[in-house]
Amino acid sequence: SDLAPAATAPLVVDMPAEEPPATADGAAPAKDLAQYRLDLAYLRFQRQFRGDEKQLRERQQEYIARIRRHLPPEIKKPRVLDAACGDGIFVEVLRAQGWDARGVDINRAMAKYGQDRNLPIDVDDAIHYLESGERDAWDAITAFQFVEHLPPKVLMAFLRAALYGLRPGGLLILETLNPNTLMAHKWFQFDLTHERLIFPQMMQLLMETAGFRHLVHEGINPVPEHERMALAGDVRCQANFDRLNELLYGPQDYYIVGQKM
Repeated sequence: SDLAPAATAPLVVDMPAEEPPATADGAAPAKDLAQYRLDLAYLRFQRQFRGDEKQLRERQQEYIARIRRHLPPEIKKPRVLDAACGDGIFVEVLRAQGWDARGVDINRAMAKYGQDRNLPIDVDDAIHYLESGERDAWDAITAFQFVEHLPPKVLMAFLRAALYGLRPGGLLILETLNPNTLMAHKWFQFDLTHERLIFPQMMQLLMETAGFRHLVHEGINPVPEHERMALAGDVRCQANFDRLNELLYGPQDYYIVGQKM
């Protein structure tokens, strides 16, 4: 998942300033200041508990091949939007490949953290950004650990907005927690901003209802083998034992790919 157990000591990272960017008149309304401090607190939460950044980059690097698998080979530098991009790690991964990638996130502190690394990240609600943008603009839209934060009506609005923004044949790739395993329920409850877990079959139905063609979904991010149960008894129990291991310690996340028809 996007989270990992807490470190034994607080993680020390370079953070944006406590104050939001200055407005034209040099002042920030009190409500903006309060929201920015909440944004900053969530950035700190993410960076402390989401796990090793090197491993996160390696996991996201795998999406290069997943996107390539479903796009025409003549698209050499796909245009990709990472929705709810956070501090922009996937945008950075894509641009290192020479792809035309940018991100959007409503959290100003997270966006600022990426912008300070010269990443093209816009501050906006992802749905508004897509709906107010150009139709058929993107070869792919990605969203990692995002849809579980959305109520059903908002999730459907996001899917429709993504359909509007994608070119025909373009891809929507979502990664979210896998409710088929108990480990995902632990991480779901850990983040207070989560709305609900979404089973892959339901996510497929919602994407198809919005107008996408379902291409694939697959469990990812396995629990390390040393954390799974080991069989020390009769091998005749193996099948049931394997089923129990999958229920308790199966893949913590899944990704799903839909294509605009």
